[in-house]
Amino acid sequence: ASQSFEGGGESEGEQAAASATASSVRPGHIYFVATPIGNYDDITLRALRVLRDVDMIAAEDTRRTGLLLAHHGLGGKKFVSHHEHNWRASAPELVRRARDEGLSIALVSDAGTPGISDPGAQLAMACVTAGVPCVPLPGACAAVSALSVSGQSGLEWVFFGFLSQQGAERKRQLARVAGETRAAVLYEAPHRLLSTLRGIVDADAAAAAPAPPTAGARRVLCARELTK
Repeated sequence: ASQSFEGGGESEGEQAAASATASSVRPGHIYFVATPIGNYDDITLRALRVLRDVDMIAAEDTRRTGLLLAHHGLGGKKFVSHHEHNWRASAPELVRRARDEGLSIALVSDAGTPGISDPGAQLAMACVTAGVPCVPLPGACAAVSALSVSGQSGLEWVFFGFLSQQGAERKRQLARVAGETRAAVLYEAPHRLLSTLRGIVDADAAAAAPAPPTAGARRVLCARELTK
């Protein structure tokens, strides 16, 4: 049996050029695009093509995203805001425009992956409910970058993200961290780091008997400016 392919006879260079100029997006799709967490060059070629080709970019901070795009020579894009303070109105509007108007939309946060310790989860759920395709584009991840230099092999780990700043809830979360037998990954602001470490130690000491296997023996890696 024979099989035919479109574009037969093109050289590899011609095929690469055609691929580079072809649109990277589909109408009515919302793309969750990971952006750099420090170094502007830590972004994939695919992400840049999608940001170039979409009809609209929904950004946590349009000014910061504008600087990123300008660094990569992508100007003149249409922006709308999507952040923790307006998502209740923004998410259904973005879904409506993708579904009813056929717009291709990219969602970006200030840094990292939308929906992971950043706005985006509510929009993803709205897409699922409305039947709008949402496409994740991978990129830089602070948690994985830190784990890669932790010196642990065959590592099981659990991600806590940013801890609550509310007293009672924060105390409960610190107790969970202290009792966790797997590697625990947290995000924390530099000015709160020592306070959080002291809180974990205190929670570890206050744990009811029998003490967890990690009591008094947990190794801590503090990683910062992972891509700068």
